[in-house]
Amino acid sequence: MKKILNLLAVISLTSPIAAVVACKSPKFGTDLSKVKDYDWTAEEPYFEGYNQVGASALPSNGITDLGKITIKNKNSYLNLADFNTGFQIETEIKKQAATGVPLNAKFLPNGQGKTTVTEVSKAEYYDRINQLVNWSYDTSLDAKYNTARIPLQQASKVKTKWVSSQDDRIMEMNMNTIIPHTSMANTIIGNNRAYERSFNNYQYNDVMVAWAGAIDEGIIVPPGKNQVEKGHLNGTKVLGNVFLDGYHGLTKEKLSGFLEKDSNGNYKVADVLIDIAAKMGFDGWFWNNEPNGEQPNGTIVDYKETVEIMKQMQAKIAASTDPAVKNLIVYGYRNHGTLALDVDGKTPADLEANEIWKTQIIMLMIFIVFQFKCKPLWKQMVC
Repeated sequence: MKKILNLLAVISLTSPIAAVVACKSPKFGTDLSKVKDYDWTAEEPYFEGYNQVGASALPSNGITDLGKITIKNKNSYLNLADFNTGFQIETEIKKQAATGVPLNAKFLPNGQGKTTVTEVSKAEYYDRINQLVNWSYDTSLDAKYNTARIPLQQASKVKTKWVSSQDDRIMEMNMNTIIPHTSMANTIIGNNRAYERSFNNYQYNDVMVAWAGAIDEGIIVPPGKNQVEKGHLNGTKVLGNVFLDGYHGLTKEKLSGFLEKDSNGNYKVADVLIDIAAKMGFDGWFWNNEPNGEQPNGTIVDYKETVEIMKQMQAKIAASTDPAVKNLIVYGYRNHGTLALDVDGKTPADLEANEIWKTQIIMLMIFIVFQFKCKPLWKQMVC
């Protein structure tokens, strides 16, 4: 019996011992603390010698020295995982994290990957943040800087008719890419530039569309506050752009969440788009509705759904008593659209264009847009 016990003791002493070692989970994404400083000189053009121009002495009267600004929360970088500034593309994140500069607003409906602003675990690798339907003015720091503070001024327009049949009810609307790029812009707080794009004929314009949008930068684009304020000073309404462009890369995945409905069956984005315009102080949206491009209707979105969103927006605007909402505009447009009748003289030749037109409070005709890119035709545009 003793020999057996000794044998068991030897076995127990020589048997392998299982050890538990704690391993650090791998991280994926962006460590913003390692972002390099931003090179502002990349944002040309400057004229030669711009930085060598001497400062002029301040006038002795009428100028008050406000003193130095007290800086709070100073850090080596802006941690965008803690401070929400809304949708940003990767290059904007690097610019803002390094400088803290507020950037012009724009959105992709499906938002951006969480990995663009922070490090995440493998389980969070495909998580997205900043979806359009979840936008909130109160949580986005950039939105505060993008808010126009000059209300629309009453304009008195003096017109002489060109021809006796000219209708005084016709208004003029222009579309301009005053801000040259959808992303990376900080015109809402100014640029250190001697020259910049501008538009000077506001006195002839009733409505200005701040044209912008690109599938890799953002396709829902509010106008910059500097655009809105200049327009408002001249009595011109300024619209943002909903750019559903199936000709240049729009996909169902990019529109994830865009068609989401609330518990009452209403499209969430209808309220969000109204809220963005009302809170940021611009005058509404120009909806460029061509999500399917050359493909058949429904390839990406059924046009009836986007038309329904426009209808809901118009109904909410009409029913509102809020001064910031009740005067908003929603214009809809379809590329190559026509209101002509079919050969039978009764049926609309273009059902989609007719459905969009029915959502409008006025009849919208595109005459001249996109100089140098398009051939102007009355009632339609050929690019």
